[in-house]
Amino acid sequence: MHTDSNRPSALLKAMAHKDRLKLLCLLLNGEKSVRELRELSGLGQSMVSQHLARLRLDGVVAGRRDAQKVYYSVLDPLSGQLLETLKGIYCTSTDQDVAH
Repeated sequence: MHTDSNRPSALLKAMAHKDRLKLLCLLLNGEKSVRELRELSGLGQSMVSQHLARLRLDGVVAGRRDAQKVYYSVLDPLSGQLLETLKGIYCTSTDQDVAH
């Protein structure tokens, strides 16, 4: 059986940065605005925006504009499955509490 390893490889590469993984953990249970992600993650505005741009380009998250705010959510089902698996290993209890 031939499997396409390009997509999973690209996904793992996109998730390989600790701050991107933190943002994805925060997005596991629903969309959040850039401001919410900034406040919950402790990252600066430009860092959050850069990581979200990378995740968006890689097809991992999607943005939805509502007036002046942009809300992000996990787009790729494979990302969600991987994140759920990693959640118990990587995401701190604080991240999990915030995500609920």
